[in-house]
Amino acid sequence: MNEENQNMPTQTPTPEPVATPPEAPLPPVQTEMPPVAPPAQGGIGPMIGIIIVVLVLVLGGLYFWGVQVTKQDTPAYPAEINEDVTVPLSTTDSIDALEADLANTNTEALDTELDQIGAELDAELDALSDELGAI
Repeated sequence: MNEENQNMPTQTPTPEPVATPPEAPLPPVQTEMPPVAPPAQGGIGPMIGIIIVVLVLVLGGLYFWGVQVTKQDTPAYPAEINEDVTVPLSTTDSIDALEADLANTNTEALDTELDQIGAELDAELDALSDELGAI
């Protein structure tokens, strides 16, 4: 047998071919970076700014409203007081000048004016009591 084996060419077993899968196409290469969300920022700075602006606007509005109310509530005293005065009032505060101003002031209409003021106050009190009674 040995002789037979020597004369024969030795056959080595050939490996069976391995099936290779067909090459799949590679995914396309990304050249751009995907968008990244900006990092969260604290909102305390803009919030404080908004609060300051609102406060300035409110204070400005209150100031201008107060000016308007003051203009409306300020009566023209010299015109109202001097209607019944026959002689202009003096500008000094000496006793003689004050006595002369008092003697020249028409006090006869004071009773009627006080009665008118009392009637106006009574009407206002009645209106307020009606409003409070409705509540």
